[in-house]
Amino acid sequence: QAAAAVYLARVLLGVRGPAWPRTVRHYSAYTEAEVLPCAQTLATLLTTSDPKLRFVVQKYSSPKLGSVARTASLSAVAATEVLKQRLLAIQ
Repeated sequence: QAAAAVYLARVLLGVRGPAWPRTVRHYSAYTEAEVLPCAQTLATLLTTSDPKLRFVVQKYSSPKLGSVARTASLSAVAATEVLKQRLLAIQ
């Protein structure tokens, strides 16, 4: 799950180069194909209406915690589409 979160963060932030470079693959011991399904699930959770999960977004949107919940450059819907395209590309 942590590897999938790293992958999703790299996709959302538009990191230059591959979303899952060789070094990350080596140290995580996961391939891109292995982390994609979990990353898709995480992207879907970003759009949930569950009050408990919305509280987490609200909490991490505060300046006290670095406003990290507001830093994503893509919407969760867009991220889900990007992840679907990447899954198709590696199959």
